[in-house]
Amino acid sequence: MRYLKLAGVVFRDEAQALEERLLGASLSTGSHTDLREPQPTEGDAASLGEAESALSDAL
Repeated sequence: MRYLKLAGVVFRDEAQALEERLLGASLSTGSHTDLREPQPTEGDAASLGEAESALSDAL
């Protein structure tokens, strides 16, 4: 468990709230994020289709 300790006083709740605010995730969801392979979004798929179309037009 993470905590802030200032002048001998422990602030666990405040530390968790700060971490969630800064990192944008709850500790209850776990801290592991798989960054090996990104998952495409609809916008990415459209951009990829446009890029492939432009490439085939150029060839």
